[in-house]
Amino acid sequence: MSWTPTDKDNSALEGSVSLPCQSRRGLVNLGQTCFLNAVLQCLLHNPLLRNYFLADKHPWKNCKLDNCTCCEMDKLFTEIYSEDNSPYGPSGFLYTLWKASSELSGYAQQDAHESFITVLNQIHSTSRGSTNVSCNCIIHNTFAGQLQSDVKCEKCGNINSTVDPTLDISLELKGKAGETVGDNTLEGCLRRFTQPERLGPKEYSCSKCGKGSPVRGAVSISSGFIGPVAYIEQEASKRLSIRKLPAVLSFQFKRFEHKTNDRSSARKIDVPVRFPSSINMAAYTTLVLREMEKENSSGPGAGVPFSHLGPEALYEYDLFAVINHEGQIDNGHYTNYARFEDEWYRFDDDKVTHATQAECLNSNAYMCFYVKRHLDYKPYQTPTYVLMRETEAQKEREREIRELKEKEKAEREGTQGSPNSSGGGGAGSANGNGSGASKSVPPKERERLEVPTGRPDTQLKSKEKMMKTKENRNKDKEIDDALLAMV
Repeated sequence: MSWTPTDKDNSALEGSVSLPCQSRRGLVNLGQTCFLNAVLQCLLHNPLLRNYFLADKHPWKNCKLDNCTCCEMDKLFTEIYSEDNSPYGPSGFLYTLWKASSELSGYAQQDAHESFITVLNQIHSTSRGSTNVSCNCIIHNTFAGQLQSDVKCEKCGNINSTVDPTLDISLELKGKAGETVGDNTLEGCLRRFTQPERLGPKEYSCSKCGKGSPVRGAVSISSGFIGPVAYIEQEASKRLSIRKLPAVLSFQFKRFEHKTNDRSSARKIDVPVRFPSSINMAAYTTLVLREMEKENSSGPGAGVPFSHLGPEALYEYDLFAVINHEGQIDNGHYTNYARFEDEWYRFDDDKVTHATQAECLNSNAYMCFYVKRHLDYKPYQTPTYVLMRETEAQKEREREIRELKEKEKAEREGTQGSPNSSGGGGAGSANGNGSGASKSVPPKERERLEVPTGRPDTQLKSKEKMMKTKENRNKDKEIDDALLAMV
């Protein structure tokens, strides 16, 4: 869709100054900090983080926190999107990271994935609205998803499900038996990630059919003897699936294998992994996997054709950044590719070169970042903040209606208890004992009903004012009568 400026737009643009806002600026290596530069470039090209910080959602000049990672991110975005095109050294960010994480301090080589998780946690902890439960900060709104683990008993079909939060997904480059897979793709890794895994005989005990059935030779507590209880060994399978898809998906390929706790014994799995420029995540979600399982099973609901729940747009993601690792585990180097609008660039610390999408897709990826193609959820579901706002508005309306009813009730009670409302019109009606009174009211009850509604001090002042006015009128009448008599 093209835009044609009007005369008003042209007059407004005449005095404006164009500023470069392209984020193609390298980062200086401050001493084996290529891992951090690669992570920061991917965060700088994240559209949700970019919109957040460039919209002054966390201005560093107004923040009162010490060693605030959010402030350093705000400064970084300000520098990258400034007129200066020379390489920038993120020394302040590095210092704040060292203060927050002692494991990453110093000039030793670090893992980019570990640094990525640490940076996310620090931004989360220093951002506004940060909580430990149901956090609404920019990090959780961008990266937070949910993984569901389903353990199914093969004997009775009972399923135990647990849901865990996650900021990224780590994918194995090996099969279940530990063998190296020659032809690796992102879709293949996700299929292995969501494939059911058979548990060992001692790894699971079914709470529905296996619990309380001791193995022969074991002593049961329920029989009156104290001793170890062994349950019947059940066959079970475990499956992982994505219960909630985040706005930005971050994948890590497990290229570094640690057989022991000694990092010196680690080795790199240097196999190529093909990944697409866009991916549909529907086949790896909990909802879709369960529906497909029902379709392929022989139980209730079997044979029903499967269709995606909701529009396809909810599952489509586009690639926008990739982190690469070159060399071996002890002397490697991190670089990255990032997309700005429709152009791809390669970032090697302070060196920035134009690249193509094909070069990015053929690179030796260590981490991949995908953003959801459509972020507008309004046609499909109501956001939680909208529901909360509507609930608060409904409570406010109910409170106003309740106060109005109470006010009307008090006014009716005051009107019914006033002397002129009896309808008699005579002296007997005024004191409640005359023949014109419709109902006799006790003196104490009459005093309570005759109390006017509203603020007491206001009503008292009004009554005093009326009494003074009446006295003044009487005095004026007396003076007039005296003057007439003299005449």
